[in-house]
Parts: sequence; C-alpha cells; structure tokens
Amino acid sequence: MAARRSRALALALGAALVLPVGMAATPLLAPASVAAEASDAHSLDWVKAHATPQTVTYNTKYGEQQATVWVATLSYDSLSQAREIMLYGEVAMPISSQDVGVEEFDGRYYLPFETNSVKHNEYVRSRLLWSEEDPKGTYDKTVFSSDGPLRGVRGTSVTLTLGGVESTVSVPQETAVTDTHELEEAITEHWSAYSAAVDAGMLLDETTKQTYLSQDAAARALVTRARAGGADAPTNADIQAARTSLNTAFDALTPAPYDRTSLTTSLAGATTLLEANGKDGRRLTRASYDTLVAAVATGQKLLATPDAVTLKTPREGELVTHRDFDNAVAALDAAVAAATTEDYTPVDTTALDARYDAAIARVPAEGKGFTPGTRAALMSEIATAATLRDQAAYATADQVSQEVTALEDVMEALVEEPLGEAFTLTVRYQHPMEGAPSDLIHEYFNDTAGNPVEEQVPVHRGQEMRYPLTDETLIERFEGYTPRSFHLNSDDGTLGLVQVLTDSKGVRTVAFRADTTSPAGGGSLDIRYVAGQDTRVAPSPTPGPETPADPGTGVDQAAAPAVDPAVDPAVDPAVGPSAGAAAQAAAQQGGRPGSGLARTGVSLAALGLAGVLTGGGVLLRRRR
Repeated sequence: MAARRSRALALALGAALVLPVGMAATPLLAPASVAAEASDAHSLDWVKAHATPQTVTYNTKYGEQQATVWVATLSYDSLSQAREIMLYGEVAMPISSQDVGVEEFDGRYYLPFETNSVKHNEYVRSRLLWSEEDPKGTYDKTVFSSDGPLRGVRGTSVTLTLGGVESTVSVPQETAVTDTHELEEAITEHWSAYSAAVDAGMLLDETTKQTYLSQDAAARALVTRARAGGADAPTNADIQAARTSLNTAFDALTPAPYDRTSLTTSLAGATTLLEANGKDGRRLTRASYDTLVAAVATGQKLLATPDAVTLKTPREGELVTHRDFDNAVAALDAAVAAATTEDYTPVDTTALDARYDAAIARVPAEGKGFTPGTRAALMSEIATAATLRDQAAYATADQVSQEVTALEDVMEALVEEPLGEAFTLTVRYQHPMEGAPSDLIHEYFNDTAGNPVEEQVPVHRGQEMRYPLTDETLIERFEGYTPRSFHLNSDDGTLGLVQVLTDSKGVRTVAFRADTTSPAGGGSLDIRYVAGQDTRVAPSPTPGPETPADPGTGVDQAAAPAVDPAVDPAVDPAVGPSAGAAAQAAAQQGGRPGSGLARTGVSLAALGLAGVLTGGGVLLRRRR
C-alpha cells in the first residue's frame, strides 16, 4: 500500500509540474516509489534487511517460548508525528501455527485474536496474520506479520501480544529508506501555486523568484539522489532541511506592486465621457454607456485593490494579477475609442428629486421607530429611485412619474411603533491587518494602552439612526487611513443593515435601524478604513438646541444613489461618481455580495466627512 501511495504521489507530482512558457525546464521527477522502492518492499526479506531483530516471549502448551520480531518504519509524518510501520515475526520450532492456532477469515489465516495481536496506539489493536510468504502448509507455518502496514503509530514502541503474553517492541524512529514524500508534496503544492499565478499574469519580485526557483531545483535534485540510493543518498535530516528551505523560499515569494498609473489615466478619460453624458442635449448611446460603465466599474475595483502580498489565491475571491490591470486598461481605452453620442430631450426630474429628498429625510416621531417591514420598503424604493435618477439620461417621463408615485406610496405606508429596550451601541474602528494574505482580514485601531478605540452610543431598539458622513465625532480620523464601509452587528454586508443615502444635492447620510439580539450585551458598529489620504474637511460646529442642524456639504455635488456600503467599495476618489448606478450594478456582478459603494463610483474617502449628529439627539460616551 505504501508503495502504491508513493507511486501515485510521484505520478501526481509529474502531472502537476507544468512549466510556464519561456521558463527554463526543471527536470521532472520520474514516477517511482520513495518510502519503499522495491516491489517486495513489505516482504519478510526486505523488512529483515532494514530492521534489527528483537526477541519476545510467549506461552504455548510446551511452556514458555521465544520468537524473533522485526519492525521497519516505512514513513513518518512530521505534522502528526505518526509513523507507518511493518512488523514480521517468526516462532521457534518445533512450535508452528497448529500449536498457536489458526482462524480463517475471507480466505486468509490469522492467529487467534483473543491472545495474539499488536496494539499500536491507545485505542487500536490489530490482528496478526500467518504470512502468505511462508511456503509451509496452513498448519505448519512459523512466520507471522501485521495485517499490512500499521499507520498512525506514535511513540517509540508497540505492544505485541503472543499467546496471551504482552511484550514491548521498539519502533525505529528513522525510516528504513530515505522518506521523501513530504518534500515531494511540498514541491508539487508550491509549483502548482507558482505556475498558476505566473500563467495568470502575476509578476514577481525577481530576487524572491530566483531564490524560490533555486530551492525548487535543489529539492528535486535531492529527491533524485534519494531514489538512486547508494553512498550519495541523502538522509532524512537532509530531506527535512530541504523541505524547510523550500517552504521558506516559497513563503517569501513577493508579487511586484501593481502599476496603477496607466489605469488611473484610462479611468480619468472614461470618467470624463461619463460626466459629460446627458449634458447639452447629447448622450452616449445606450450600448456605449453600458460598455463604459462596466469598464469603469472593473477599473475602479482594481484600483482600490491593495497590492498582493502573496501569490496564493485568497479564500474570498480570485487572485488579482498584473495582467488584470493591463486588461482593464485595454477595455477602458477600447470603450472610450468606440463611444458614440446621440441627440436626446432630457426628462424633467424636478418632482422626482423633491420626492427622493423627502424620502431620505423622513424620520419617525420622537420616541418611535419605523416597523422593520415598512422601513425596508422605504429603503428599497429609495435605492430604486436613486438608480433611475442616476440614469436620467435614459429615463422616460412615464418612468419618472411612476417612481414619484411609488415614493409617495411607500412614505404613506410607513408605520411607526414605540421604541424597544435601551442598549449601548459600541462603535469601533478597523483597518486591514498588516501582512495578512487578504485585505478582508482586519484588526482594530488601538489607543496608546493597546485597547481598541471605541465610542459608546446609548440607543433604543428600533431607533432610526442618521449620521451625516461629515461627522468626525463618530467617524474618527486616523492618520494614513480613510473610512470606507460600515458593519452593524458583525454583518459582512450581505444583510444590508446599513445604508448610505445621498440626496439630490450630494449630501450623504449613514442610516440604519438600531437593533441587537441581546440588549444586555449591546450592539456594535464597525467602521472599516483603508490606507489612503483622509480628504475630510474640518467638522462644523455642533448646533445648539435652537439651531437647526446643518446637513453639511459633501465633496461630490453630483446626484448619486443611495447605497449599501457594507463591503469595501472598489473605487478611487480621483475617479468620481459619474459611473452611477449602472457602474453599481456592474461592480455588483463582478464583485462580492453587498458591495454597494463599489456600485456608486464614489468612495467614502471623497465624501468630506464633517458635521453634526442628527436624528434623536444621541449622546456619545468616549472610551479610550
């Protein structure tokens, strides 16, 4: 079985080692057994040749007798620290199988299990087999063995029971022949990941690349020497050292930084076309518009992608390569070159803008909140209206009129209910973990004492929470970082618990319904940040009791849809919001579920966050 496993492993290794075009060929490992090379690897003669004889005692009708036992270690797993062994033994004449006993099962002949077995761990006791290699008759055999290789053997010994007498039999700690299976597995795994990344268009730091290729070649050469045997054969220690060096070299492989210059330039050109769309009685043809929006959405997503720190494919998505950037630039340039315009008559959206702004501004009466169902309907209709407004150049008068009616209906249908239990909402601030394989792995900003920076907000269940994105009291500033997304009660964004509503003047407001599964335990709001320049303006003074709150002025004054920012937006502040809702939809299709901000073409970094807290006079309790 070990031989079959080794041959299968070698075959898999040979199949996996496909060299990228243009790369110097590294000699492939030929299929062969490693831990046990010969066809008779588990035979008595082979085990005798690779084991030290041991003497054990057993009882027979003739009294106490002795048997010789040989144990060979076939393989060793460094992770589990378990060995695979083969055991043979021979009773001394005149004792034979007729004296010890024979139990037939499935055409094979075993020693009686009650008084003869081998226990190789705390829980497993295995049968002993009268060896089929013994040429003597069924009841004249003297050679016995374990029933095939014993796996999962830990420690330095096993317990052999013969004739009801237990004996401790030593297990060799070194394998009988040099065991290369772990090194082969490392070669296969690493080469597969390396080849896949390079073939996909990933560029690597040249120094780390050459170091890895050198260690890979050295590891292959060592396996070849182990198979050849002889005086030059490496030891198990040599094999493990090579495996460690190969793992280290692979882990050090570093992708080159993405070249964002060309992509930024191409995005700017496409954005210019989109910003001019619908002005002066001219618009892009629908086909041109859709192509541009899709290309912009892809480009924005890539531009917001951090440089890769590993060539391993992240669990949450596909590996982004340098070729992806090249393809995005080509798609943007082609979309711009092919773009055509046409004459059209703009539809009057004045009434829609008014109803849209009224829907965004709608909050419950003091001490009440919207019922979950009617609130969800309101937010859904706001998003629908935002999409229509964003694509106003392609809207009809009937569509605008129908949406005005839909907004009026959903506001009229709103139902208010008394607020529920009081609880504390803890606001914390996250950023991508340094050195993590994915930008989706986060850690909290900490204060000088090493504790997470947080704010305590007293709320009631069902309370409608509205925060201008210009509120630096809640959305704090951290040097070198800019805020990107909001996550209520650990939502990853798929539940849509937080919305960012943008009115017709471009003013943005974070909106969510306060809720928790355990008022005693409280709720949480995580605000995630990414590396970048914080472009927010200084906060405006908090209004007094008789002074109406100033909603603040966002950086983007263009109309933009209401969105769900629960997952990182794939956008860059330099690009701007002109892709609109169509870009939103396109990014949604190519991105992760709930990537709402990615669909707007606007990042929170461009929002100009300053202002005041609105909607209920909520107090903040700061903890540092």
